[in-house]
Amino acid sequence: MYTARGFKDSITAILVHVQELGEIDDDDINYAQLEEIASPVGIEYFVIHDLRRSCRSLLAQLGVPDNVAERCLNHKIEGVYNRYDYFDERQKALNELANVVIPLIQDN
Repeated sequence: MYTARGFKDSITAILVHVQELGEIDDDDINYAQLEEIASPVGIEYFVIHDLRRSCRSLLAQLGVPDNVAERCLNHKIEGVYNRYDYFDERQKALNELANVVIPLIQDN
C-alpha cells in the first residue's frame, strides 16, 4: 500500500518522464526507469497504459456514461451514424476526474 504522498511523488515522477519524452510510443519508454520510480511506493508493475486504465476506471466510478468515457480516451464510438464528438460531456467528465485526482497530488 502507498500513501497519498508516495502516490504524488511516483505519479509526478512518471508524468515528468512522460512529458520529457513528448509524443511517445512503446519503443520510447524506459520501463526499467519507471519501475525504479514506482516500486518504492508499492507499485510492483507499471506501464504508461496504466494511466489510461486508471482514468477509465475512475470515470466509471464517477458514473460517466460509457460512450462519454470512451471518447475521453479518444476511442471511436461504434456505429456509422454517430458523428457527435461529445465535447461538452467529455469536458465535464474530465473536470470531475480532475476534482478527484488533484487533491491526491497537491501538497497538503
